[in-house]
Amino acid sequence: MACRSCCKCRLTFFRGRPIVNHCELYSFWAIVDKLLEGEQQVDVPGWTATLIYLWEKEAGIRTSQAKNAKLTGTTVYRIRKHVDELKFALDKNWQSNLSIIK
Repeated sequence: MACRSCCKCRLTFFRGRPIVNHCELYSFWAIVDKLLEGEQQVDVPGWTATLIYLWEKEAGIRTSQAKNAKLTGTTVYRIRKHVDELKFALDKNWQSNLSIIK
């Protein structure tokens, strides 16, 4: 389900956090925001590219890590690192039967 105003994500930064026109991404950001709670330096472009990439894959949109890295000014390496971090956190959460978002 795409947002009503556009077909591409428009990134804006507010207090170091991305604001995205696709409301479907907010649930993804909620998980990452909880995961990164207390971090002093957050790789905003890397996480933005990662979440857009994962959302596009979930929505069946043809995409690539390279395209999203270029879109947000990061690297494919950063996207892969964050995908692994998120996968580890979700697997750990699933195994321990706890909720990341309370």
